[in-house]
Amino acid sequence: FMHAGQECARTKPALFDSNENTGSFVRNSYNSPDSVNAFNWNFDGNRQKLLDYTKSLIKFRQKTGIFSLSTLEKIENSVSFCSELSDCHVLVYSIRDKDKNWFVAINADTQSRKIALAIKRPQVYADTNGASLSRIKNPDGIKFYKDSIELAPLSAFIFR
Repeated sequence: FMHAGQECARTKPALFDSNENTGSFVRNSYNSPDSVNAFNWNFDGNRQKLLDYTKSLIKFRQKTGIFSLSTLEKIENSVSFCSELSDCHVLVYSIRDKDKNWFVAINADTQSRKIALAIKRPQVYADTNGASLSRIKNPDGIKFYKDSIELAPLSAFIFR
């Protein structure tokens, strides 16, 4: 799920005092003027990189269908939250697709994290640089060990 502006790291600056402000940003801007809710289409290098990353994830979703389960029944039969691998910083879930298990691992910590998951012959399709329709041969930000996987700080991965 994405909301408008997420692909370009849109922030909502707190230009006026409000009880909706969180630091220098507005946390709930439904009632704010365009000066707060407008999109900034002037991309610096970091925003352009985030936009390209997001585009690659969208293309992956559209072309593979793995993230396009169309009914609640399909979702309930295919998606599993891996609670034994997840904590307050790491989220891991799997998606069963025919004879394959896909994994999504997200590390929201500012430090690298290891999860106890053994994958034989891992194939990474999304790393810190973006998603690919073919296996990424030298993925960035993820390391596979015999019985665990190390995730780079503030990163997300798709692998099987």
